[in-house]
Amino acid sequence: MKKRIIIAVCFVLSVIMLLTSCNDNVSPNETESASEASEASIVLFNEDGSLNYTIVRPTKCSARVENEISNMCSVIGKLSDKELNIKIDSLDEVDDDGICRNGDKEILLGKTNRAETNEVLSSLSEDEYAMRIINDKIVVVGSSDIATQKAIEEFRNKYISKFEKGKQTVIEKSSTFSGFYDGVVDLCEGAELRVMTLNVALSGDEPSKRIEHIINLVEQYEPDIFCLQECNAFMHTNLVYKLKTNYGIAFEKHQDSDVYIYTPILYRKDKIKLVEGGGEWLDSRYVGTNTKCLSWGVFELNSTDEKIFVLSLHGAVLNNSYSGYENKSKEELQAEETKMRADNVRQMLDVEKSIQKKYGKLPAIFAGDFNFAKNELPYQVATNAGLTEAEVSATVSKMPGYKTTHSVGEPPTTEARYSIDHIFYYPESIKAYVHYVGVKTEDELWASDHLMVYSDVEILG
Repeated sequence: MKKRIIIAVCFVLSVIMLLTSCNDNVSPNETESASEASEASIVLFNEDGSLNYTIVRPTKCSARVENEISNMCSVIGKLSDKELNIKIDSLDEVDDDGICRNGDKEILLGKTNRAETNEVLSSLSEDEYAMRIINDKIVVVGSSDIATQKAIEEFRNKYISKFEKGKQTVIEKSSTFSGFYDGVVDLCEGAELRVMTLNVALSGDEPSKRIEHIINLVEQYEPDIFCLQECNAFMHTNLVYKLKTNYGIAFEKHQDSDVYIYTPILYRKDKIKLVEGGGEWLDSRYVGTNTKCLSWGVFELNSTDEKIFVLSLHGAVLNNSYSGYENKSKEELQAEETKMRADNVRQMLDVEKSIQKKYGKLPAIFAGDFNFAKNELPYQVATNAGLTEAEVSATVSKMPGYKTTHSVGEPPTTEARYSIDHIFYYPESIKAYVHYVGVKTEDELWASDHLMVYSDVEILG
């Protein structure tokens, strides 16, 4: 009996000692929490200052993205004296689709060939960026170069810059961020000029409100050449006047007339100088309105002395409200419009030829609301003359298929429709890198009942 009591007491004491020993470190609940925290997070920096991950960058990336990667690596170098592991994605094996899949700890910066990068990219819209952790890989990427730059910059500020020597830097696996690049959009690498076109919709649809949105677009995209249509006296006074600090105007009023040109061309005075400008009514048009005309300018780049010819045009329109056309059928109106618009193209090419006699063959850009789509005869007249357009031929990025007319403030119809707002050029003398249609922001949708279109171009000679 006495022996049993002694055994029982010893057992109790041993249990108490075991529990006491456990309590010296962490409670059972704390042990469970620590385990959960480990599974729910990743270690970015070790206590000795070494980065726990390899940085992976794309084989090819723009100077903008490359510089931002260098900036991040430079910050890491200043914070830590440990060697930094950086690799190029092409050094790894890929599958038949060119995708690399591995279990390495990696920070994927930009459009790498990793499956995780592709997964994030497929979810991003225009100029959107994001950071997500997938399969323990940290993906930092944007849908455009400038968005990728923003993503890497934000990742550096949020996580890299917080490293402290002697402490682990831990990131929760659920961590993520995303956003849109909405600052000044720089020219695409390789381009010299940004050409923008917008039908500013006369003085309808709350023009004072719309003018502010148009000015915001100009401030964000900083077009070097801005071709307008439906720019009546109200818009000249209230829009063009507000832009005159930075922009000149190639041609303001019709010759020997007080009527403002409804298709003015604005140009950045700090980058371009005007050599000569002019404008005229369209030969084929309804003469009861002032909207259908063209203006042109010969410009010279301050940096290179290169000359370029630019023309802004607003194509012919007919409807039953016009005098003399009240009894025309829809088919008859369309047939006559087609003839008029084909002649509009002929006229703009004739204007260019007349300029050639004075200046020789210049690189030429024709922008505006042409009121015809790529499946119509006037478009074929333009392409038969050797012209192409940015929507078709831009080499870096393009946004084809949008119907560029819409209700003010509302997105265009989701069904792809051919644009009627174009930026044409001769491909032997102009190279378009970017074609962009403004369908994303409040400013883009509220500026007009047309969508802004711009192209970043290089003058080839």
